[in-house]
Amino acid sequence: MKKLWLLAVCFAACFPTFAADDSLRVDAQSRLENIRRKAPELARGSRQVVTHVSASLQVNDATVLELLCEKPESDGRTLRLWSGALLREGNVLPPARILAHLLLGMDGRQDAAAYFNTADGDYRRARTLGCYLGILQAALPDAGDAAAQRMVLTQLLHETARQAGVADVYAVADDNRAGGRWAQARLKPLLQNSDNPANWPEALIPPTDAADAAALQAFRRGLEQGRAVR
Repeated sequence: MKKLWLLAVCFAACFPTFAADDSLRVDAQSRLENIRRKAPELARGSRQVVTHVSASLQVNDATVLELLCEKPESDGRTLRLWSGALLREGNVLPPARILAHLLLGMDGRQDAAAYFNTADGDYRRARTLGCYLGILQAALPDAGDAAAQRMVLTQLLHETARQAGVADVYAVADDNRAGGRWAQARLKPLLQNSDNPANWPEALIPPTDAADAAALQAFRRGLEQGRAVR
């Protein structure tokens, strides 16, 4: 009887978490379906639809991206068109907010390496991050020539830092917050390289000695899938 009681207590303690996860996925699925319906108009260059997709991604964006990146070959094109339109305008806030959430969790307080290495769902966090970064990389040429691409990429990375709670990347030092640690270890060195190398997505993730091999594999698989979206 005592064992049954303990089992019931454990189930009751865990059930709210399961319910919350299910609720997030139901909400994300609804948002993704809404985005899918707007794909034809987005392909025609509708500015109104760009705003609509941005609004759909303002809440629960990380879960929406997880679902979207399960089928990047079909759903990824909508995100690619949306990202390209924003980067062309120099409006980096919406994509930067999503990037910060995928790197540090929705609350921005998760350790970047631990979050990246989470094994749940076949390392879906690492895979989703790779997929999203690949799509952003594929969309970057929409910003213009090489100089324009470098400028908007720099703006995107600085805005990602702000969304992570870091106002000035170059001034960050000995910051114990998750965003500060990530900015100092990964983002600051990248921004100090004025050439913004082609492998900038991999420069944002934990170094090889801090990343699980399986997480890295999932990330790189997602990155290639995202880069292939047109």
